[in-house]
Amino acid sequence: MRNYAYFIGSCANVNEEHQLATENWLKNYTTNTDTALDYLSKVTLRQTFDGMINMYRLVGGALCAILALIGMKP
Repeated sequence: MRNYAYFIGSCANVNEEHQLATENWLKNYTTNTDTALDYLSKVTLRQTFDGMINMYRLVGGALCAILALIGMKP
């Protein structure tokens, strides 16, 4: 028998004033009640995206510096 992993996604629109309470409830629910579930919050996705942007800035800056040093050779 084959073991298939299924992806079931759910999206919820939550008002700004209820976002923190909803995220805390989801964190508690997925940690204590149903540990097989996982969730990604808006905050988690934003942090991941910001980290990726910073990595591109660092690599881009390093490449620019290397090219500038190569271009300065007489």
